[in-house]
Amino acid sequence: MIILKKIVIALGGNALGKTPKSQAEIVKKTANYLATLIKNSDYALVLCHGNGPQVGMINLAFNEAHEIDPEQIPELPLYCGVSMSQGYIGCDLQNALANSLTAKQISRKVTTLITRVEVAADDPAFLNPTKPIGNFYSEEEAKALARKNDWHVGEDSGRGWRRFVSSPRPRKILELDSIRSLINDGNIVIAGGGGGVPVVLKNGAYQMINGVIDKDWTAMLLAHELQADYFIILTDVDTVSVDYKKPTEKAIREIVVEDMLKLIDSGQFGAGAMKPKVEAICTFIQKNPTKKAIIGNLNKMDQVLAGKSGTIVLP
Repeated sequence: MIILKKIVIALGGNALGKTPKSQAEIVKKTANYLATLIKNSDYALVLCHGNGPQVGMINLAFNEAHEIDPEQIPELPLYCGVSMSQGYIGCDLQNALANSLTAKQISRKVTTLITRVEVAADDPAFLNPTKPIGNFYSEEEAKALARKNDWHVGEDSGRGWRRFVSSPRPRKILELDSIRSLINDGNIVIAGGGGGVPVVLKNGAYQMINGVIDKDWTAMLLAHELQADYFIILTDVDTVSVDYKKPTEKAIREIVVEDMLKLIDSGQFGAGAMKPKVEAICTFIQKNPTKKAIIGNLNKMDQVLAGKSGTIVLP
Protein backbone atom coordinates (compact mmCIF):
# COMPACT_ATOMS: atom_id res chain seq x y z
CA MET A 1 0.00 0.00 0.00
CA ILE A 2 1.19 3.56 -0.69
CA ILE A 3 1.45 5.67 2.45
CA LEU A 4 1.16 9.39 1.77
CA LYS A 5 1.81 10.84 5.24
CA LYS A 6 2.97 9.51 8.59
CA ILE A 7 1.22 10.94 11.63
CA VAL A 8 1.99 10.34 15.30
CA ILE A 9 -0.85 11.44 17.58
CA ALA A 10 -0.54 11.68 21.35
CA LEU A 11 -3.89 11.38 23.13
CA GLY A 12 -4.15 12.73 26.69
CA GLY A 13 -5.17 10.26 29.38
CA ASN A 14 -7.38 12.91 31.01
CA ALA A 15 -9.18 13.38 27.70
CA LEU A 16 -10.05 9.68 27.49
CA GLY A 17 -12.33 9.51 30.52
CA LYS A 18 -11.79 8.71 34.18
CA THR A 19 -13.72 5.40 34.41
CA PRO A 20 -13.89 2.30 32.17
CA LYS A 21 -17.49 3.15 31.27
CA SER A 22 -16.79 6.76 30.29
CA GLN A 23 -13.63 5.74 28.44
CA ALA A 24 -15.46 3.14 26.34
CA GLU A 25 -17.91 5.84 25.22
CA ILE A 26 -15.34 8.60 24.64
CA VAL A 27 -13.08 6.43 22.46
CA LYS A 28 -16.00 5.79 20.08
CA LYS A 29 -16.07 9.49 19.25
CA THR A 30 -12.28 9.64 18.97
CA ALA A 31 -12.26 6.58 16.74
CA ASN A 32 -14.88 8.10 14.45
CA TYR A 33 -12.73 11.22 13.96
CA LEU A 34 -9.68 9.07 13.22
CA ALA A 35 -11.55 6.82 10.81
CA THR A 36 -12.80 9.88 8.89
CA LEU A 37 -9.24 11.18 8.57
CA ILE A 38 -8.02 7.80 7.35
CA LYS A 39 -10.83 7.53 4.83
CA ASN A 40 -9.81 10.83 3.26
CA SER A 41 -6.12 9.92 2.92
CA ASP A 42 -3.83 6.90 3.29
CA TYR A 43 -2.23 8.10 6.51
CA ALA A 44 0.20 5.88 8.36
CA LEU A 45 -1.11 6.47 11.84
CA VAL A 46 0.51 5.78 15.21
CA LEU A 47 -1.41 6.55 18.39
CA CYS A 48 0.28 7.05 21.74
CA HIS A 49 -2.11 7.59 24.66
CA GLY A 50 -1.71 8.84 28.20
CA ASN A 51 -2.73 6.89 31.30
CA GLY A 52 -2.62 9.34 34.21
CA PRO A 53 -6.09 8.73 35.66
CA GLN A 54 -6.13 5.05 34.68
CA VAL A 55 -2.79 3.93 36.10
CA GLY A 56 -3.60 5.75 39.34
CA MET A 57 -6.96 3.99 39.54
CA ILE A 58 -5.37 0.56 38.99
CA ASN A 59 -2.60 1.13 41.51
CA LEU A 60 -4.93 2.52 44.17
CA ALA A 61 -7.38 -0.38 43.74
CA PHE A 62 -4.64 -2.95 44.27
CA ASN A 63 -3.25 -1.05 47.26
CA GLU A 64 -6.65 -0.96 48.95
CA ALA A 65 -7.33 -4.62 48.14
CA HIS A 66 -3.92 -5.56 49.55
CA GLU A 67 -4.78 -3.82 52.83
CA ILE A 68 -7.99 -5.84 53.09
CA ASP A 69 -6.44 -9.20 52.20
CA PRO A 70 -2.62 -9.03 52.09
CA GLU A 71 -2.25 -12.80 51.77
CA GLN A 72 -4.41 -13.09 48.65
CA ILE A 73 -3.80 -9.71 46.98
CA PRO A 74 -0.16 -8.72 46.44
CA GLU A 75 1.13 -5.17 46.42
CA LEU A 76 1.25 -3.97 42.81
CA PRO A 77 4.47 -2.39 41.50
CA LEU A 78 3.76 0.80 39.59
CA TYR A 79 5.21 -0.60 36.36
CA CYS A 80 2.58 -3.37 36.45
CA GLY A 81 -0.14 -0.74 36.53
CA VAL A 82 1.47 0.94 33.52
CA SER A 83 1.44 -2.29 31.51
CA MET A 84 -2.15 -3.05 32.57
CA SER A 85 -3.28 0.42 31.51
CA GLN A 86 -1.57 -0.02 28.14
CA GLY A 87 -3.62 -3.15 27.55
CA TYR A 88 -6.97 -1.89 28.75
CA ILE A 89 -6.86 1.56 27.15
CA GLY A 90 -5.32 0.15 23.97
CA CYS A 91 -8.03 -2.49 23.72
CA ASP A 92 -10.80 0.11 24.00
CA LEU A 93 -9.13 2.27 21.33
CA GLN A 94 -8.40 -0.68 19.06
CA ASN A 95 -11.93 -2.05 19.25
CA ALA A 96 -13.59 1.33 18.71
CA LEU A 97 -11.32 2.22 15.80
CA ALA A 98 -11.73 -1.20 14.14
CA ASN A 99 -15.53 -0.83 14.40
CA SER A 100 -15.43 2.70 12.95
CA LEU A 101 -13.25 1.59 10.05
CA THR A 102 -15.60 -1.31 9.30
CA ALA A 103 -18.63 1.01 9.41
CA LYS A 104 -16.94 3.33 6.90
CA GLN A 105 -15.89 0.37 4.72
CA ILE A 106 -12.19 1.06 5.20
CA SER A 107 -9.92 -1.95 4.96
CA ARG A 108 -7.21 -1.24 7.55
CA LYS A 109 -5.96 -3.32 10.45
CA VAL A 110 -5.50 -1.93 13.96
CA THR A 111 -2.87 -3.33 16.32
CA THR A 112 -2.07 -2.50 19.94
CA LEU A 113 1.53 -3.17 20.93
CA ILE A 114 2.64 -3.37 24.55
CA THR A 115 5.72 -1.19 24.47
CA ARG A 116 8.81 -1.10 26.67
CA VAL A 117 10.78 2.12 26.82
CA GLU A 118 14.33 2.34 28.09
CA VAL A 119 15.15 5.02 30.67
CA ALA A 120 18.34 5.83 32.58
CA ALA A 121 18.59 4.25 36.03
CA ASP A 122 20.22 7.45 37.31
CA ASP A 123 17.66 9.81 35.77
CA PRO A 124 17.22 12.68 38.28
CA ALA A 125 13.45 12.36 37.78
CA PHE A 126 13.49 9.36 40.14
CA LEU A 127 14.36 11.77 42.95
CA ASN A 128 11.80 14.43 41.96
CA PRO A 129 8.28 13.11 41.27
CA THR A 130 6.52 15.44 38.81
CA LYS A 131 4.02 13.23 36.95
CA PRO A 132 0.41 13.50 38.23
CA ILE A 133 -1.61 10.29 38.20
CA GLY A 134 -4.95 9.13 39.51
CA ASN A 135 -7.94 11.08 40.74
CA PHE A 136 -8.20 14.73 41.77
CA TYR A 137 -8.62 15.39 45.48
CA SER A 138 -9.01 18.27 47.88
CA GLU A 139 -5.79 19.27 49.64
CA GLU A 140 -7.01 17.63 52.86
CA GLU A 141 -7.91 14.36 51.12
CA ALA A 142 -4.63 14.24 49.19
CA LYS A 143 -2.49 14.80 52.29
CA ALA A 144 -4.40 12.11 54.20
CA LEU A 145 -3.81 9.63 51.36
CA ALA A 146 -0.16 10.64 51.24
CA ARG A 147 0.26 9.81 54.93
CA LYS A 148 -1.59 6.52 54.51
CA ASN A 149 0.12 5.31 51.31
CA ASP A 150 3.51 7.08 51.50
CA TRP A 151 2.68 9.12 48.38
CA HIS A 152 4.07 12.36 47.05
CA VAL A 153 1.13 14.72 46.47
CA GLY A 154 0.75 18.25 45.19
CA GLU A 155 -1.50 20.74 43.45
CA ASP A 156 -1.94 20.05 39.73
CA SER A 157 -2.14 23.23 37.63
CA GLY A 158 -5.17 24.69 39.38
CA ARG A 159 -7.24 21.54 38.85
CA GLY A 160 -6.97 19.99 42.32
CA TRP A 161 -4.54 17.85 44.27
CA ARG A 162 -3.15 14.56 42.94
CA ARG A 163 -0.51 11.94 43.52
CA PHE A 164 2.83 12.62 41.81
CA VAL A 165 5.25 9.90 40.68
CA SER A 166 8.67 9.79 39.03
CA SER A 167 8.66 10.44 35.28
CA PRO A 168 12.02 9.52 33.71
CA ARG A 169 12.80 10.72 30.17
CA PRO A 170 12.49 8.06 27.42
CA ARG A 171 15.76 7.13 25.70
CA LYS A 172 14.90 4.20 23.43
CA ILE A 173 11.71 2.50 22.26
CA LEU A 174 12.48 -1.20 22.34
CA GLU A 175 9.63 -2.22 20.03
CA LEU A 176 10.46 0.41 17.38
CA ASP A 177 11.31 -2.13 14.66
CA SER A 178 8.04 -3.96 15.30
CA ILE A 179 6.12 -0.69 15.04
CA ARG A 180 7.81 0.06 11.69
CA SER A 181 6.96 -3.41 10.38
CA LEU A 182 3.32 -3.05 11.40
CA ILE A 183 3.07 0.35 9.71
CA ASN A 184 4.65 -0.99 6.54
CA ASP A 185 2.07 -3.79 6.57
CA GLY A 186 -0.73 -1.20 6.59
CA ASN A 187 -1.57 -1.34 10.30
CA ILE A 188 -2.76 1.56 12.37
CA VAL A 189 -0.62 1.13 15.47
CA ILE A 190 -1.37 1.96 19.11
CA ALA A 191 1.99 1.98 20.89
CA GLY A 192 3.84 3.60 23.77
CA GLY A 193 0.65 3.71 25.81
CA GLY A 194 1.09 5.61 29.06
CA GLY A 195 4.57 6.51 27.84
CA GLY A 196 5.51 2.84 27.71
CA VAL A 197 6.62 0.48 30.47
CA PRO A 198 9.89 1.91 31.84
CA VAL A 199 12.87 -0.43 31.77
CA VAL A 200 16.57 -0.05 32.56
CA LEU A 201 19.48 -1.99 31.12
CA LYS A 202 21.52 -3.82 33.78
CA ASN A 203 24.23 -6.38 33.04
CA GLY A 204 22.99 -6.82 29.48
CA ALA A 205 19.34 -7.45 30.42
CA TYR A 206 16.31 -5.19 30.68
CA GLN A 207 14.57 -4.86 34.03
CA MET A 208 11.27 -3.16 34.79
CA ILE A 209 11.44 -0.07 36.99
CA ASN A 210 8.72 1.94 38.72
CA GLY A 211 7.72 5.22 37.13
CA VAL A 212 5.32 6.71 34.59
CA ILE A 213 7.00 8.10 31.48
CA ASP A 214 5.30 11.14 30.03
CA LYS A 215 3.46 10.00 26.92
CA ASP A 216 4.19 13.27 25.09
CA TRP A 217 7.94 12.62 25.29
CA THR A 218 7.52 9.01 24.18
CA ALA A 219 5.27 10.15 21.31
CA MET A 220 7.91 12.74 20.35
CA LEU A 221 10.60 10.06 20.27
CA LEU A 222 8.33 7.84 18.18
CA ALA A 223 7.58 10.69 15.77
CA HIS A 224 11.28 11.51 15.43
CA GLU A 225 12.42 7.90 14.94
CA LEU A 226 9.64 7.21 12.43
CA GLN A 227 10.32 10.54 10.65
CA ALA A 228 6.64 11.42 10.94
CA ASP A 229 5.30 14.22 8.77
CA TYR A 230 3.00 15.37 11.59
CA PHE A 231 3.41 15.21 15.36
CA ILE A 232 0.12 16.13 17.02
CA ILE A 233 -0.70 16.29 20.71
CA LEU A 234 -4.44 16.18 21.42
CA THR A 235 -5.75 17.18 24.83
CA ASP A 236 -8.84 18.77 26.39
CA VAL A 237 -8.13 22.45 25.60
CA ASP A 238 -8.27 24.22 22.23
CA THR A 239 -4.82 25.83 22.38
CA VAL A 240 -1.78 26.45 24.50
CA SER A 241 -2.35 29.67 26.44
CA VAL A 242 -0.26 32.15 28.37
CA ASP A 243 -1.57 33.18 31.80
CA TYR A 244 -3.80 30.09 31.84
CA LYS A 245 -7.01 30.56 33.89
CA LYS A 246 -6.14 34.18 34.66
CA PRO A 247 -8.02 37.32 33.50
CA THR A 248 -5.09 37.98 31.15
CA GLU A 249 -5.22 34.51 29.54
CA LYS A 250 -4.34 34.61 25.85
CA ALA A 251 -4.45 31.75 23.35
CA ILE A 252 -1.43 31.01 21.17
CA ARG A 253 -2.33 30.04 17.62
CA GLU A 254 1.12 30.11 16.05
CA ILE A 255 4.56 30.51 17.60
CA VAL A 256 8.20 29.86 16.74
CA VAL A 257 10.24 27.47 18.89
CA GLU A 258 12.49 30.19 20.27
CA ASP A 259 9.55 32.17 21.63
CA MET A 260 7.88 29.05 23.07
CA LEU A 261 11.10 28.12 24.87
CA LYS A 262 11.16 31.59 26.44
CA LEU A 263 7.62 31.05 27.74
CA ILE A 264 8.68 27.68 29.18
CA ASP A 265 11.66 29.28 30.93
CA SER A 266 9.42 32.00 32.37
CA GLY A 267 7.31 29.36 34.15
CA GLN A 268 4.15 29.79 32.09
CA PHE A 269 3.27 26.08 31.97
CA GLY A 270 2.46 23.55 34.69
CA ALA A 271 5.09 20.82 35.16
CA GLY A 272 2.52 18.02 35.17
CA ALA A 273 0.15 19.49 32.58
CA MET A 274 1.10 21.66 29.60
CA LYS A 275 4.86 21.95 30.15
CA PRO A 276 5.82 18.45 28.89
CA LYS A 277 3.58 18.94 25.85
CA VAL A 278 5.22 22.20 24.74
CA GLU A 279 8.70 20.87 25.56
CA ALA A 280 8.11 17.73 23.49
CA ILE A 281 6.67 19.70 20.57
CA CYS A 282 9.61 22.13 20.61
CA THR A 283 12.14 19.28 20.73
CA PHE A 284 10.47 17.57 17.76
CA ILE A 285 10.58 20.73 15.63
CA GLN A 286 14.19 21.41 16.61
CA LYS A 287 15.11 17.92 15.44
CA ASN A 288 12.76 17.96 12.42
CA PRO A 289 12.36 21.57 11.20
CA THR A 290 10.66 20.56 7.93
CA LYS A 291 7.86 18.67 9.72
CA LYS A 292 4.65 19.93 11.35
CA ALA A 293 3.82 20.02 15.06
CA ILE A 294 0.50 21.01 16.63
CA ILE A 295 -1.18 20.93 20.06
CA GLY A 296 -4.98 20.98 19.97
CA ASN A 297 -8.33 19.74 21.22
CA LEU A 298 -9.21 16.07 20.89
CA ASN A 299 -12.79 17.04 19.97
CA LYS A 300 -11.57 19.24 17.09
CA MET A 301 -9.18 16.73 15.57
CA ASP A 302 -10.16 17.42 11.96
CA GLN A 303 -9.74 21.19 12.42
CA VAL A 304 -6.38 20.65 14.15
CA LEU A 305 -5.05 18.59 11.25
CA ALA A 306 -6.29 21.22 8.82
CA GLY A 307 -4.46 23.93 10.77
CA LYS A 308 -7.72 25.71 11.65
CA SER A 309 -7.50 25.02 15.39
CA GLY A 310 -4.79 24.40 17.96
CA THR A 311 -1.33 25.82 18.52
CA ILE A 312 1.14 25.42 15.66
CA VAL A 313 4.84 25.46 16.58
CA LEU A 314 7.21 26.61 13.85
CA PRO A 315 11.02 26.26 13.55
